[in-house]
Amino acid sequence: MTDYETVGGSEAVREVIDDFYDRVLVDEVLAPYFRGSDMPRVRRHQFLVISEAMGGPIAEGVMDITEAHKGRGITEDALSRVAIHLVVAMNDAHWPEEIVQRTAQAVMSYRHQVVEK
Repeated sequence: MTDYETVGGSEAVREVIDDFYDRVLVDEVLAPYFRGSDMPRVRRHQFLVISEAMGGPIAEGVMDITEAHKGRGITEDALSRVAIHLVVAMNDAHWPEEIVQRTAQAVMSYRHQVVEK
């Protein structure tokens, strides 16, 4: 059984992604990164990426991660804050700790494609 299946599949992942972005969009450091963004599209993209990372369906039709974040000036601090909000959302959904850790590690593995120096 995959992590995706263990937590409850698409509905569970979607709930966590919604909670995650609700947190991110009120974070005074992170909210400016999303001004002017098509948030339904951003949420869908993140849902697809997280789902795939957890062993769910292959994310098709999503923008390349480097291109999606290019020119946004994302810092290490911002990415760390994103990871914290994701972990809190997963914990609040009562996901097993090992799945939370694997999912957070998968997100952080994109560090070099997202953070701009």
